[in-house]
Amino acid sequence: MDTARLGERGPYDSDHTFLGDGCFAPGEVQTFGRYRAMVSSAVVARREVLAEDTAADLPQAVRERIWRRSAEVRRRTAPAPTARGRRTG
Repeated sequence: MDTARLGERGPYDSDHTFLGDGCFAPGEVQTFGRYRAMVSSAVVARREVLAEDTAADLPQAVRERIWRRSAEVRRRTAPAPTARGRRTG
């Protein structure tokens, strides 16, 4: 199965494979090398955005602000690149 070969991560430190048409439940499998860091940044971003939220924000607008803030949190908490250009952690 292709999922056994996942791990050749691209520029986003992730990989995926499609399950295919013959599967019981079609879809895909995704792996993320920095999954925990992504979840942590999402938690921080959500807390920060909701702390400054106003009643005028629509739910979609709030979600978009959380996604943007999550990316900001990841950038400011990312480990320094190693000599080979890959990030540690």
